[in-house]
Amino acid sequence: MYVFLMIVSIVMFFFSLALERSAWLTVVAVVFYVGTLIFMNTHNTKEVNRIYASEASRELSWKENIYHIRQNRLEEKLEEKNIRGKDEIQLVLDRVYKEAENRKFSGLLSRGAFIGMAIPLWSGFLQAWFRIATTSQLLAVLFLRAMSITASICLLSAVFGSVVKEMLNLESARIKGVAEMIDEILLKELLQEQRDSSLNVVNSQHRE
Repeated sequence: MYVFLMIVSIVMFFFSLALERSAWLTVVAVVFYVGTLIFMNTHNTKEVNRIYASEASRELSWKENIYHIRQNRLEEKLEEKNIRGKDEIQLVLDRVYKEAENRKFSGLLSRGAFIGMAIPLWSGFLQAWFRIATTSQLLAVLFLRAMSITASICLLSAVFGSVVKEMLNLESARIKGVAEMIDEILLKELLQEQRDSSLNVVNSQHRE
């Protein structure tokens, strides 16, 4: 999806180079570009809804099977260490989450510095660029080019930023995966305690 939108942005930028002599083509190009963005947003929303709607009915994938195998092994390890009660499991869970947060790379400073420098520069560039627009047609062409460049920069930043962030947070993500498995084990313990409590209440009522 990112690739498609990037291609559209690049095509529209170069297409705008040939639109300076045609007002109608400029209007059509602007409408097409904005319409493409709206279509992509609508398509992504429908795709997410479709995936979540079919989530409950699909079979387990091989990755999920491996996940459950690892979870069972982790549960066995906890039992070997005599960590069985909900309080003990909760204590382990808190420590694991804390460790994951400690190893997480925070890119707020670098992102803040980049945004702080990029926004004034880009704003000044656009102001200087739009000052040369002597006609509404040329203004539309410049607007189309600015939108194309902005979209391309945002897409590149999103794609490469996500890749770099994932690479820097591999260890934190791995620990969080362990924490999620422990969280599910804790949920099982809570449900089991509720069942045992309900069973004890029923047995006591029968005895009475």
